Amino acid sequence: MSTSEISLETARALTLRAQGLLRPPEHPAGKNDVLAAIERNGVWQIDTINVVARSPYLALWSHLGEYSAAWLDELRLKAGFSSIGHTPLVLSPSSSTLITAV
Repeated sequence: MSTSEISLETARALTLRAQGLLRPPEHPAGKNDVLAAIERNGVWQIDTINVVARSPYLALWSHLGEYSAAWLDELRLKAGFSSIGHTPLVLSPSSSTLITAV
């Protein structure tokens, strides 16, 4: 197996592009964009760290711009988790329950 080197700038750009953060959102976010952002990233950690806003809501805002936090709550409730407690959760569109405790 051969390896290639890339610059730090290229690595940063690839990482931001893979996460959908290279450009601002093209349109106002809709409910389906919340799940699309999670699918694009593979998983979404939900925990209780809260300075400005709870981290999963703030991270989605970085990906989508303005959106309704209720849309993420709906996905969480659909998976059977009534509240965000002290146990971190990971939202995964590929899991059968969407959210699994870590």
